[in-house]
Amino acid sequence: MLTLQLIENSLQSLDGFYLWKDTDSEYLGISPQFARLLGYQTSKQIIGARDESLAWAEFAEQAVHDDQIALHQGGFQGIEYARFSHQSEMIPFLVSKHRFSDGSGVHQGIFAQATPLEEVTFPTLKQRQLSQREQQCLQLFLQGKTCREIGDVLCLSHRTTEKYLASLKLKFNVGNKAALVSKAIQEGYLTNVTDTIN
Repeated sequence: MLTLQLIENSLQSLDGFYLWKDTDSEYLGISPQFARLLGYQTSKQIIGARDESLAWAEFAEQAVHDDQIALHQGGFQGIEYARFSHQSEMIPFLVSKHRFSDGSGVHQGIFAQATPLEEVTFPTLKQRQLSQREQQCLQLFLQGKTCREIGDVLCLSHRTTEKYLASLKLKFNVGNKAALVSKAIQEGYLTNVTDTIN
């Protein structure tokens, strides 16, 4: 389960463009690299803000709508736009959003990764050679399901589900679940994993 603490701890070891918001779409944090890309000197300049008060205000309504989809459905992936503070040009990003929860499972907000559209590549699933069961576990995990929930959907024990996730971490060469989510999203698996769950 994605929690705020897991997100904040993971961001210290990850490069990239990440942000997280509360359930009202107020910014709780943004990776320093993303803040700089958007023309801010520090992440703190964005914390507490909403999209409608930032340089890309004309796209705020769509961003908030996408946040709500992620909160209610567990995830969202699509195109969103941002404006660099020092430029007038709008830049398209492929954005993957996932809800995160507190330790008791109460939804606290969304975590998002953004990739400038010109940098997006879509690998085939064969590059990682995932088994059908690994694909199913990955798909559900990227949708925000816990190991117990994945096990319930796939009729697997909690221990077996953990073994599949451990195998996925090895295949993606990552050390924790947050890094697995990040790398899988970055490589396009959120949209490329076929729906093989019946």
